[in-house]
Amino acid sequence: MGNKEIAMFNGIGFHTWQVKLKGHLMRKGLWSIITTDAQNLTAQQIRERQAKDEKALGILITSVADDIIHHLDEATSAKQAWETLERTFGAKSKHSKISLKMQLYGLAMYENETLSSLVNRLKSLCTQLSYIECHIDDDDKVAVLLKALPSTYDNIVTVLKEKEPIPTLESVINSLQEDHNNKHPHNETNASKALYVSSSKHTKACKHCGKYNHLSSECYKIKKCVKCGKLGHPPQFCNKGNGGNGDNGGKKVTFKGKRVNYVQSESDDSDDEDQRAHSDNDEVNMVTSAFSSPSTSISSSNKHAKGQLKYSYSEGNDIY
Repeated sequence: MGNKEIAMFNGIGFHTWQVKLKGHLMRKGLWSIITTDAQNLTAQQIRERQAKDEKALGILITSVADDIIHHLDEATSAKQAWETLERTFGAKSKHSKISLKMQLYGLAMYENETLSSLVNRLKSLCTQLSYIECHIDDDDKVAVLLKALPSTYDNIVTVLKEKEPIPTLESVINSLQEDHNNKHPHNETNASKALYVSSSKHTKACKHCGKYNHLSSECYKIKKCVKCGKLGHPPQFCNKGNGGNGDNGGKKVTFKGKRVNYVQSESDDSDDEDQRAHSDNDEVNMVTSAFSSPSTSISSSNKHAKGQLKYSYSEGNDIY
């Protein structure tokens, strides 16, 4: 039955277990039994010490695994049990010093590993080395961390390694994290901007033409142009009365709060305005989506019309 507050020692990680058990004994007021000898004590003090010694020894015995407990068969005091375990397993841990140092100085960031994960591995190795009385200077920790970083950190590494005096490990970690955050800002992407601009506010299809870029009551399949009296197009796209504002009968119109250059070329005087107008609705959709890509020119052929419609736009000031 092991101590519920600490893991039972099974022969691995002795110094980690030793530190935890030391803290447990200190909290119970029993650590002095291991660190001091009984000298010049009264009979009452001897009895009190003996009671504490038995408690400490009981904690030690019940905190090791079955295949370890035989090392404590002859222990008659907590101090003797502690020293026996330290001689047996502490010496073995010291043999791992070379292995731990090799891991430390060969540290490298894994692919897709985060900076915080790398720092945690560095600190863990340094902690394990400290358990076997092998302390790593802060300067060495900084050097190991900078060397472990991939080429994407080259610029900030160059700056940090030239600093005088050598910065502390914590300040280096903060600088690296700040550099990483600057390289990966949480800004809205171009794709999401384009998606937002090109999205229509109308979620239901028009019952007259099946399109989504307008309300059914505003459909130009049933609504006549106020300029020419014909169906199929909004007045701002009407050719009647076009005084030649620009080459090829071009005109500037305002659409969804942006200034649009609308150019129609090779226009015909066909009476089939209704068929050509439905193509206009398609073209209006294309002009709308073009706002997500400045300086875009759109050209589309209308198989129902004899001519070709060409649209371009340039962004002006918002009218709202």
